[in-house]
Amino acid sequence: MSDIEEYTRRIMQAKAYIDNGLCRVGPGMKAERRLEAVLTGIASRCLALADSVVQLCRQDNPNEALPILRQLAQSAADMGWASAEDSDARAQRLLKERTEITWETLWPHERFRLRAQAAGMSDEDITDITSRAVDFLAANAKTAPWSHIFEENQKEGAAAEFVLRYAARMMGFCLKALDAKWPGSFPGSEAMWEKP
Repeated sequence: MSDIEEYTRRIMQAKAYIDNGLCRVGPGMKAERRLEAVLTGIASRCLALADSVVQLCRQDNPNEALPILRQLAQSAADMGWASAEDSDARAQRLLKERTEITWETLWPHERFRLRAQAAGMSDEDITDITSRAVDFLAANAKTAPWSHIFEENQKEGAAAEFVLRYAARMMGFCLKALDAKWPGSFPGSEAMWEKP
């Protein structure tokens, strides 16, 4: 099995863990519990984001998946940050942020770094995710005619293996945050938390 197939399998496996676990805890949820609202809502978003990453990588467009990967990382960090304290106050803050966000304020580096650290992400994870804006902006894996003759247009960007590896890793952090809130409700997902 290739690395791409393995990371894709892990992402699909994360979906199954999330679906099964939330079905277990769902009957006990209460609409007024803000942390539960945040964790389930962001987990739903993570599923859609990870699926989009997989689809773009399958179509040989991993560079175009980088902004989606960045949002997946932010979402996983937000979940871990909120669940680290089992905090309705943090959840309320996230809900407020989500209604006030603009494109200009979507991905502040310092907010991501602090929340990613609280979620247990390594400095390597944080740097690898945040250092790819240049790749997204300038890489030309599929070039327009004659563009390739200019050195500035020869940057290849992110490989599918990189993007899928980090998407699988971020889904692991998503599961870790869910398990922190509902311990034991996502059996088997512990292996997802390990660095692929």
